[in-house]
Amino acid sequence: MLLLDDLVNNYSNKDLVKIFTQVDIEIAKITDINRQILKEVTLAQWLLESARSKSDLAVNANNFAGLKWRIPDMKMFAA
Repeated sequence: MLLLDDLVNNYSNKDLVKIFTQVDIEIAKITDINRQILKEVTLAQWLLESARSKSDLAVNANNFAGLKWRIPDMKMFAA
């Protein structure tokens, strides 16, 4: 569970205002309470997607969200 503990500690300390600003999300629409709820829901989703950090993607690639890069399907979303 060390990997999962690292994920939770790292993400819970992130400043979502800074992250949202970097990706041009209007932060005025998201209150402090909603940002905390977003963190909790995101961590819960990662727990589900990663089988509590035991999935191959979580263990081998530190990928807890279960997102997989597929060419050419994902080409329009990233360079």
